[in-house]
Amino acid sequence: MKGDTEAPTWVIGFHAQQAVEKSLKAVLSGAGQVYPRTHNLVMLAQLLNEARIPMPPDAEEFGALTPFGVVLRYEVTVADEPPAIDISRLDAMISRTLAWAKAQLTGK
Repeated sequence: MKGDTEAPTWVIGFHAQQAVEKSLKAVLSGAGQVYPRTHNLVMLAQLLNEARIPMPPDAEEFGALTPFGVVLRYEVTVADEPPAIDISRLDAMISRTLAWAKAQLTGK
C-alpha cells in the first residue's frame, strides 16, 4: 500500500500499528511475559522495559501509532482528518521493528 497514493492514511496507519503491536506481543509472549489485551504500543513497550527486554529501535515513536489501533479505525468520521504520516519513515520503522522482533525471538 505504500506506493498507492489513493490509500487512506488511516488504513496505512492501522496496518503499521498492527505490525508493531503484533511484534511487541510476540516478543513479550516469547519471553513468557503476560500482557493485557490492549492496542497501546506505549504500554507494551513499558512492559518490555520492565521485563528487561531490549527495546525496539523506534520505541520512542510508537505513541504516534497508537491512535491508529482503535480510535482512528472506529471513531473517525468523513470530516475528521487523520494525522499526517511519512510513509517512507513508517516503512523503515516497521522494518526495524520486525527485524528487532525476529532477533529477539531467534537469538540472531
